[in-house]
Formats: sequence, structure tokens, C-alpha cells
Amino acid sequence: MQKIDISHRFHIIPKELLKSYLMTGTLPFIPEGSQEVAALGTVTFSQEPETDEHGTSWKQTFAATSHDLSLTKWNCTRAYIAFSMTDGSIRLIGNEADCPTLTVTPHAGAVRISVEFRSFDPVLL
Repeated sequence: MQKIDISHRFHIIPKELLKSYLMTGTLPFIPEGSQEVAALGTVTFSQEPETDEHGTSWKQTFAATSHDLSLTKWNCTRAYIAFSMTDGSIRLIGNEADCPTLTVTPHAGAVRISVEFRSFDPVLL
């Protein structure tokens, strides 16, 4: 069986381009108007279960670095993150109810994009 990993490509999808589709049960996709990003190195994604009086939720974190300095326009905005797997499939951070707030941190010649999101459903890798 072939091992499927997270690729170095991901998309930033403005909330208004995808939310209504997700509310109708449409599978996540990359809509026209999304910004495709190539990461400089490894894209990291992790999720940990957390249980409280409301049940189990998943704390999801995503981070990547890119040379594209124009990504600073996304800082403090709410958008979905769709990251690609090496088999061509996509995984989405966010759901029909909510999407994460992006943090874009400038560095010399690069930016770091990161999100932290809580979901009641894990992302299946």
C-alpha cells in the first residue's frame, strides 16, 4: 500500500467562497478565487483530541512557510485552509459552521502561515 503524505501545496479559500457549499453537504473543493500556495518546506498539520463538558473536540494546527510575501494580506482574516495530499486528494481545515483565523508572520524573505482551529470532527488523514 502506498503511503500518502501531506504535499507542499495548499490553498487559502475565502470564507464566502465555500461556506454555503459546505452547509448543503457538498464535499470540500478548491473554488475559483482561492489562492494556491507552494510551501518552502514541509507543511505541518496536527490534531489532538480534547475532552470537556461539551464532549470531545479536536485541536487542529497547521503551519507552512512561503516566499510569497503577498500572503501578508491574509493576516487576521478568516479563511479555510485546504491542503493537498501526495495522492492529489485534499483535506480541509474548517467546517460549515466556522473557519480558522489565519496568522501570517513576516520573516526575512518569507512568511509563515499558521492556524489553530477546534472542530468536533477530526480531519481524516
